[in-house]
Amino acid sequence: ISDLDYLFLQLQLQYKVDLHERNSLIIFDEVQLCPLARQAIKSLVKDHRYDYIETGSLISIKKNIQNILIPSEERKLSMYPMDYEEFLWAAGSDSNVFHDICRLDEKMGNLINRKLMRDFRLYMAVGGMPQAVETYIATNNFDDVDRVKRQIIELYLEDLNRMDKSGKLAKIYKLSLIHISEPTR
Repeated sequence: ISDLDYLFLQLQLQYKVDLHERNSLIIFDEVQLCPLARQAIKSLVKDHRYDYIETGSLISIKKNIQNILIPSEERKLSMYPMDYEEFLWAAGSDSNVFHDICRLDEKMGNLINRKLMRDFRLYMAVGGMPQAVETYIATNNFDDVDRVKRQIIELYLEDLNRMDKSGKLAKIYKLSLIHISEPTR
């Protein structure tokens, strides 16, 4: 961080991109794995050349901040899975139909109803996690989507185990997954 010109030059060479002042965004993904990178944000923001986004697990970030200076420039945004309408946008479905439902005074025809129910069942099966939606769109394969969702769950479990060495939180989380996924009889 002592030589920002060199840092930006290295980023451009490593990632084969051109950085343009006030028009480029640098993303620090999984910043919890490198707390010093998070601390460096203060110097980078002060430089004013580029904008920055940090992503990562808040559980791990809070655990890994001993002995580092947290940047006051940091603004936290809560991120959520895609809702049904966002899923329709991502999947390329006609989300206008979604809005038109609210304005219909007469009963929907069977064709529209079937399409909407199909899309909604698809959303329920794929879920709203962006990586799962992206996988579905790319592969149209539920096995691949399921693999992605299981990987996300494993990441949650790793975070819980880091936060609680006894493993109790992870066990509670696993039990909640079992009860959610069990069919009702």
